[in-house]
Amino acid sequence: EWFSAKKVEFIYCCDANFGILPRDLELVRAMARLKAETGYPKAFSVQNTKNSTERSYQIQKVLNDAGLNKGVTLSMQSIDPNTLKQVKRENISLKTYRDLQFRFSADGVHTYTDLILAMPGETYDTFANGVSAVIADGQHNRIQFNNLSILPNAEMGDPEHQKKHGFEVVETKIINTHGSLADTEEIFETQH
Repeated sequence: EWFSAKKVEFIYCCDANFGILPRDLELVRAMARLKAETGYPKAFSVQNTKNSTERSYQIQKVLNDAGLNKGVTLSMQSIDPNTLKQVKRENISLKTYRDLQFRFSADGVHTYTDLILAMPGETYDTFANGVSAVIADGQHNRIQFNNLSILPNAEMGDPEHQKKHGFEVVETKIINTHGSLADTEEIFETQH
């Protein structure tokens, strides 16, 4: 409740599997009540677990109805099975994706889908086919394209992994999408 008293407008929940626990739905209901009573927070952003479809749906429905979300992420990274194998990732099943996309659309809940550019094993054709598949499966609101980020402690940060996949690495500043460019530059400079 302190964030309502302090008039905190945006809360980003860092739990990458939000919705996996039953308490998560209760937490979102409490946020909705606080917003109705105090006007704060104005937004509560969560990253859905891909393993609890019904609870994730209910959470996003509550957030939407309370005006707390800016869109539901239905993240895919890539649609190409070979690419996903190369990066050791699994998406939610396409059936689950389609079901959620249909339910959210029917209830007026906006969604967006993340796709990552320049993944190992991805080709122009597999990427273009993936974009087409996401649209064909009902994504008519927004597709968010993200550049592949190589972090030092991740598998893709290993020079041998980069060599195996023919990476050409370009160093860029990390842009904090929830802050100002000045804040991002300050964070970048303290990390280097």
